Amino acid sequence: MEPVGDGSVVRLTLILSGRPYEEHEFKVFRRLRIGRGEDCEVRIDNPAVSRVQCELLNLGGSYQLRALSKNQVTYVNGSRVGSCTLADGDAISFGKFTVAFACNQAFRTIVRGGAGGGGAPNGERTVGDAAAADKARLESLTKVRGYLDLGDRKVVLEQCFFTIGKDADCDLSLSGWGAPRMGALVLRDVSGFRIIDLSPKDDAVTVNGKPASDRRLSHQDLVRVREREFVFCAGSPE
Repeated sequence: MEPVGDGSVVRLTLILSGRPYEEHEFKVFRRLRIGRGEDCEVRIDNPAVSRVQCELLNLGGSYQLRALSKNQVTYVNGSRVGSCTLADGDAISFGKFTVAFACNQAFRTIVRGGAGGGGAPNGERTVGDAAAADKARLESLTKVRGYLDLGDRKVVLEQCFFTIGKDADCDLSLSGWGAPRMGALVLRDVSGFRIIDLSPKDDAVTVNGKPASDRRLSHQDLVRVREREFVFCAGSPE
């Protein structure tokens, strides 16, 4: 497909305690900054965040993230990064904060090889088509259900982002010496659930005994985050 025009929309959602806290949309930009500084386009007023934590560059068809902080490590989907190209659905994290990146290519597209059957003329995909696709995605998301069996209780994964760590804002707490403030992130999307290791130390997350830096979860998977162990279950608890 070949893009016509430039109507893409970037949405950055700040996540706290596994729930959307603040949302920003940008339609036209060359560069935007995320950090504590008052001149940042996405400002996080917290002393734990660097003045400029990272920046997002619009390269005309792709988006590149550059980590700028010397004091706070930036991760994308649990992997430490200096610079990387972002994909729709990526999770940018630093400290206890997570920023969800979403890119809606709302510009018209032309399908090579002729027009499609129905819809817009000449096989074009319109902004209305993109909105309909977003609505269908949200409807599909409501059908995705899962929970964590902790042994003594079951925790339903209702939100899109579920955090595990020592920080008081995390949805599931970790305790003990050396426990990370943010150990792992469970993401819920239309395909199911996946877990991302956010710990500064390697192999803090295992699934069925194997290290898991970024892995899709299946029913009855045995998950371990540092010393905390639980079973992931698809569906709803009885």
